[in-house]
Amino acid sequence: MGHLSGQDSGRESGPAEPGPGSGQGTVASDEMLASAAHTLCALKRTLKSDVGHFEKELTYRAGTEMFHCFMHREFAKKAAPTQRELMDRLVDMFARDGLGCFQLVSFDPGQMSMEFSCPDSLEAIGYLSHGESQSAPSCSFICGLLAGAGKYVFGSTDCDGPNEVVAAETSCAAAGAAECRFVVGKRATLQKLGLDAEPVRESVSEHALRLNDEILTRNLDLQNLNLDLERQVRRRSEEVKRAEDAYRALVNLSPDPIIVCLADGTIRSLNESALGMLGYGPEDRLESSNISAILMGGANSWERCIWLVNKEGVLRNQEFEFIKKKGGKVVGEVSARVSDTHPERCIHMVIRDVTERNLLKERMEDAKTECEFFNDILSHDIVNYMSAAMHFLDKVPASRGLTEDDKKALSMVAKDVRGAYELASVIRDLSRAEALEDGECRDATDICSMCDEAVDEARRLYPDRHVTITVDKPASTCYVEGGPLLMRMFVNILTNAIKFDTSDQVAIAAKIEPVTREGVDYWSIRVSDHGKGIPDREKASIFDRYFRGDTGVAGTGLGLYVVMRIARACGGTVWAEDRVKGDYTKGTVMVVLLRRVGNGNNHKH
Repeated sequence: MGHLSGQDSGRESGPAEPGPGSGQGTVASDEMLASAAHTLCALKRTLKSDVGHFEKELTYRAGTEMFHCFMHREFAKKAAPTQRELMDRLVDMFARDGLGCFQLVSFDPGQMSMEFSCPDSLEAIGYLSHGESQSAPSCSFICGLLAGAGKYVFGSTDCDGPNEVVAAETSCAAAGAAECRFVVGKRATLQKLGLDAEPVRESVSEHALRLNDEILTRNLDLQNLNLDLERQVRRRSEEVKRAEDAYRALVNLSPDPIIVCLADGTIRSLNESALGMLGYGPEDRLESSNISAILMGGANSWERCIWLVNKEGVLRNQEFEFIKKKGGKVVGEVSARVSDTHPERCIHMVIRDVTERNLLKERMEDAKTECEFFNDILSHDIVNYMSAAMHFLDKVPASRGLTEDDKKALSMVAKDVRGAYELASVIRDLSRAEALEDGECRDATDICSMCDEAVDEARRLYPDRHVTITVDKPASTCYVEGGPLLMRMFVNILTNAIKFDTSDQVAIAAKIEPVTREGVDYWSIRVSDHGKGIPDREKASIFDRYFRGDTGVAGTGLGLYVVMRIARACGGTVWAEDRVKGDYTKGTVMVVLLRRVGNGNNHKH
């Protein structure tokens, strides 16, 4: 509650004690640090509490002595007034001397008690002016002043006992109360009210001796603690050194070159693999040199590396060229990141020698180019030769007196030539589809005109069959992304329908119409036939490479695979449906969706 003679009702709480240490320390060192902090906080609290006791006791006594000075000054040569008049004059005197504007709330001379209120007081103003709030009332000087006034007014001579007139503070502006309030009365009366009325009686010298003993004890504890901490530091240093040695050994065992540099390019360390990659030995001492000296492109290459690391926080699989000791270069795939494990900010680089891999890649590219050259010869010359042979065989008149054996032989030759033609066409189309997937040869193409060309080509390939093909198409142009290869896709769809229709009259119907799916505009091309149909179990497999099914019809198993590749390369899709829903034996519908594009002529993508 309040303070009578400057003594707190309890010790002040010190700052929060730190918890166990974090980071790299061991559990033992954390406990030692926590014990040290606890010891220091306890000593601080003891010193602060003891000093506070003396401060408040002395302040209280100073107030009492100050009152005697006031009384000597004001009433030494004047007739003594009544008790009430005396209190009124004292209140005026306190206000005049700047001690606070006190108001006598209650006055009971019989019980030797009185109560004062004050919007503030001298001490409360002092605390508040420095921005200090108090958890408990603490105007000890004013309490001492009022206690002296009470003793004088009530004529009390008891200086130590239950009847001693003392003063206590019940509320304080510095503690957040609306005003300061004080009670003056016998010690026993205040104690019954729950107010602190036990003054400090210990002498300054005695207390100083006790404090000195306490400080010596704490110093001894701190010395012992310091020795323990020194042992912990030495032990931890040894552990760190062992960890560093183990890390260095693991780095040297790594098959990948590892280089650690500062941000300015200064090399801090290299492992044995890095030295071997560059053709250096341990005696060359590359540490402390700059990595620009071993980087092709010098400082510019290192600045590029730093920029990439800072941009993403980590560098992954970026190729840099390194200069070897005896000339030549090595291509390294670098992964790097910033590390704060060193005292300085370092860049850790792990390098993978990809020189041989890149040479092999170049050889593969050369081989691919050569294969593409031969494929061009195959797709152009051989297809043309086969086409000419098929045309010649179709022109052989049946009325030249050929024997039946000659006709059978001629039919077999024509069949083989057609098979070779189809195989060569498939190889050519697959090559073109791959180029289309890579983004090459993509033009805005009128799919309506291309369907007409595909119909003519399919009829030419089967001159001995009675084939009827009808195309239902819009009057306007229908542009899609693809190029000339789209005609091969529709030729494959049409010839596939002809091949698997064993009837004398082959009827195929195609329909082109616009559709929109999931917000995307397409041209839909539906090709319907009356062939054997495709069982449901095979519909998901007919576009697989080399899939033929149980049809009894000769083929490569690549025709519909090429259709699928071309459709996907153009950003579209293809699937098969039953012409009559639920009865696959009534024929098949091949559905192709291709993205619609603007109708500009020869629009390049």
